Amino acid sequence: MTIIDLKGSLQSFKDENFRLMNDLGQANKDLQAEKQKGASQSTQIERLRSLVENLDSTKDELLAKLQSALSEKRGGDGEKAVLFNDIQTYKRELLAKDQQINDLKQSIAMLDQNLDEMQTELD
Repeated sequence: MTIIDLKGSLQSFKDENFRLMNDLGQANKDLQAEKQKGASQSTQIERLRSLVENLDSTKDELLAKLQSALSEKRGGDGEKAVLFNDIQTYKRELLAKDQQINDLKQSIAMLDQNLDEMQTELD
């Protein structure tokens, strides 16, 4: 009777082992998928950082142009009106660029947070 019980227990252990091996295989597949997601998001983060740097550079160039335009266009009433319009345009562009920069920084922060969460899940 004990041999039959032991054989039954052995089969149960083998079945459990097989199930656990299948679970482990699926967990490994899930881990690889998460690693690929993490790599993809890291690439996106780098692209966004590069874009933010480019926007900062563009902002600096626009400020330099604005200052240059101000120093060159001092004079008559007609020239002042042109300068005023240019300044308003540059200010609108700068505000738009500042908003883009802020949006991108928020996106980077969210991506960093997502990456951190995935790293935590992977760990």
